[in-house]
Amino acid sequence: MRSATRFISISFFLTAVFCYSSESPGTGTLKGRVADAGGRPIVKAHVQLAETMVGCVTDQDGCFVLEQVPEGVYSLRITHIAYTKRVVSPVVIRKHKTNDLGTVYLRGTVLHTPGVSVTATRTETEVTDVPQALNLVPGSVVRQRNGKTSAEALREEPGVFIQKTSHGGGSAVIRGLSSNQILLLVDGIRLNNSTYRLGNHSYLTMVDYFTLEQLEVVRGPGSVMYGSDALGGTVNAVTSERTPEQGSGGLAYRLFGRLASADQERTWRADMSYATERAGLTGGISIKRFKDLRRGSRRSTPGLEHSQNGAVQKPSGFDCLDWNYKLVCYPAKTTKVTVASQYTRKTDLPRYDKYENNGYYKWFYDPQQRQLSYLRINQSLNNPYVSSVQATLSYHNQQEGRLTQKSQESAISREWVGVKTGGLSVQFHSYAYRHLFTYGTDIYHDRVGAERHTQDPVTLEMTADEQARYPDGSEYTSLGLFVQDEIAVSAALKGILGVRYSAFYAEFSLPHTSPAAGLFGTSVHQDFSSVTGSAGLIWDVTGDVHVTVNAGQAFRAPNLSDISKLGESKGSVFEIPNPGLKPEQMTSVDAGLKVSGGNLSAAASVYYAGITDLIASADALYGADPYIERNGTVYKVKSKQNTGRAYVCGLESAVSCSWNSLNVFANITLPYGWNVTQNEPVGGIPPFFGLAGVRRRLSRGFVEGFVRFASKQDRLSADDLDDPRIPQGGTPGWHIVTVRAEYDLSRCLRINACVENIFDINYREHGSGINGPGRNFILSLELKRGPV
Repeated sequence: MRSATRFISISFFLTAVFCYSSESPGTGTLKGRVADAGGRPIVKAHVQLAETMVGCVTDQDGCFVLEQVPEGVYSLRITHIAYTKRVVSPVVIRKHKTNDLGTVYLRGTVLHTPGVSVTATRTETEVTDVPQALNLVPGSVVRQRNGKTSAEALREEPGVFIQKTSHGGGSAVIRGLSSNQILLLVDGIRLNNSTYRLGNHSYLTMVDYFTLEQLEVVRGPGSVMYGSDALGGTVNAVTSERTPEQGSGGLAYRLFGRLASADQERTWRADMSYATERAGLTGGISIKRFKDLRRGSRRSTPGLEHSQNGAVQKPSGFDCLDWNYKLVCYPAKTTKVTVASQYTRKTDLPRYDKYENNGYYKWFYDPQQRQLSYLRINQSLNNPYVSSVQATLSYHNQQEGRLTQKSQESAISREWVGVKTGGLSVQFHSYAYRHLFTYGTDIYHDRVGAERHTQDPVTLEMTADEQARYPDGSEYTSLGLFVQDEIAVSAALKGILGVRYSAFYAEFSLPHTSPAAGLFGTSVHQDFSSVTGSAGLIWDVTGDVHVTVNAGQAFRAPNLSDISKLGESKGSVFEIPNPGLKPEQMTSVDAGLKVSGGNLSAAASVYYAGITDLIASADALYGADPYIERNGTVYKVKSKQNTGRAYVCGLESAVSCSWNSLNVFANITLPYGWNVTQNEPVGGIPPFFGLAGVRRRLSRGFVEGFVRFASKQDRLSADDLDDPRIPQGGTPGWHIVTVRAEYDLSRCLRINACVENIFDINYREHGSGINGPGRNFILSLELKRGPV
């Protein structure tokens, strides 16, 4: 009832905002000139006010004029096929006045330019204008990297480590934190729900990389803008769309095929789109099939050769189906409506480590599926107090099934968890002298369904367990209110201040047989709340050199996976509920340097974050026993507990240098974490890792080679020592060499070829449950017509 009341209240508030208009809109004029770094005019650059239909192309002198623009505050987007996108913000339009922007300069695409982020500040902002450390991976780079998942598209980024529990998995580790301490978004909508577990998961790979316009990673706390879970960082998958821009009308399509040798991958993708003067529609379908993964055969390392099938890690193969569509329309010049839906389903996805380390006869996820649908409205307002508003209504349905059987004679366990999440967010922008305010509210409500059955392997008779992994019928609600102020202190100094209030409500029932029932009763109601703040400074030293300082708070409210989970966890661990948890809190400071001029692009940041009431897995008792026997297996009993204080710190850096058609690039990341209370390392911290390489630009493509590496990680927590995925003595260091090339055979046909791990090294990413691919030949072909 309380959640329904909140939804209704915010809905009335949203309706009132859209219905309010004091007078018919006044209009003004915007003009300017677009040029390259040498001052030469750029002809036919597309100029458009973001979230509107107001736009044009530059003339022979690089000039543009936008007339009859409704007064308000906008972001101006400037694009050209041969130059990097530029966003000028804020752009203020006053009634009956002309705003002359002067000359706006664009950089050529040959250089590694900073790019534009929508995640850090909830508005389109250049990387050099935000204090946080960022990773931006455009869709073109995702394609060039030729990975099989969205997670693999990030594994070459500084500050981002990818752990793979299974061949179909992929979990980002950022600043030493992972799983539900990292917030996942799609188009700014939360994917994290109340069952996201502390152990590494594969939810990032449930976003089809074919749909991406850009992958954005904000490293460090992001709770002020997005709420719980954004401790280590925030990953936002920004999906592509077809907008009704000048000259882009009509039908477009793309056909894509990809083959790989290490897992005999066969991936096929078909996209189609259509645009008119007021609307654009895009959609596509992906079919992916992966067989068992072959690991490397050289440099055999104890602890990495458990496979009973030689170099083939069996079973590890799976199938995947994805589809998506997005409709963008403009019923008025200053109104944008977006309707989108996306679906992913993986079938028969094995947990390879359970077969090799724990001797299971069967252990796989089926299904793993996710569907997200949303409606979004962007509206510019003729209002002296509010310049624009964005409202998003979303529905997210995620399901995960498990089938496990210890031996052929053992009972079969079947589990299913489904989470239906309704979301509503409203975001406003207001402009005052030297201030740009971003503020709003968001609310998400989870309804959890769960079942667990035991099946006799002979009679196939099914018996329902009293409690599933999570209590059936559980509810979890989150509500947030936030405000951020971007302040132009001077021409060279910009400050960003933010604050957020968050509240959470959990309700579920534990059966009388639950080990926690005797302490907490069968009906549990939990409330959490938090106030977080952030402050950042950006100093424009020379125009190409920016120094940043950032301080922020973050938190993670205990979710249903923390407080109510009952069941098997990693290794031979059995988790029991603990409704007495408190939120974990983080306070972080970091300093950075961003360079983006001439032939040099570089970024570096150092950070320190202190965590209190750290939530981690610790020994517990089931009744009075530290062990429990289930289906012939003896498990150690643990629960999520507030284990005290810890800190994480480190260094992240990247550099790229260009000379004519040659580009040399490298990045390194050095993370460190210490649990002060337990006097041991923080669990799951990656080792020192990075890459170095060189790229040669061709007239119609590129060729590059690089080495990716990680050092040995033997700084392990007690929980790491219980993890059979980590070899005794720690995960060995490794380095692999990869060469890839791309070439446009024609205007419509493109080929990408790659040889991954050329020397067939046997290696494992720290914390992973499966070894990396051995020598892997990858080939992809893309046939494309028009802007898909």
